[in-house]
Amino acid sequence: MIPNHYLTEEVVTQIRDLNEANSKKAEKLQIGVYIVDSLDGESIETVANETARAWRIGYSGDNFGSLIVVAVQDRKSRIETSNNTAIRITDYQTKQILAASRTDFKNGDYSKGILAIAKGLDNQFYRGTGTFSSDETPLKIKRYSESISGKKSNRR
Repeated sequence: MIPNHYLTEEVVTQIRDLNEANSKKAEKLQIGVYIVDSLDGESIETVANETARAWRIGYSGDNFGSLIVVAVQDRKSRIETSNNTAIRITDYQTKQILAASRTDFKNGDYSKGILAIAKGLDNQFYRGTGTFSSDETPLKIKRYSESISGKKSNRR
């Protein structure tokens, strides 16, 4: 995890704890965070893909990994997922999860935004729920199926 002074120690610890808890589950999602000041002319897609591959995000054997990449000065962000994770978290869902934290990023609160993204990824992967504002608690998370169909789901 490279927070480049944009994340509080508390958030870094919370993400590490989330990864530690996930490492004990049958299917082990690992989440990485890479924050840079600038992409220096590279595309966010290239930086995210190369970093995810270099860091080998995802526990061996499972290869369920997601990397959150934020380029502060370029105002770009991306979630790179491993092929195995992409089965559970689609590109559309990663875009929704990122969009929910855009206001936090605009306000310069990267800790709040990154933590919301990490929790959103975790919730989508394990519970089929994903996007929520960083101000919402998990009980208020909207189900992905609700946001698409407009119908309430009985699943929790």
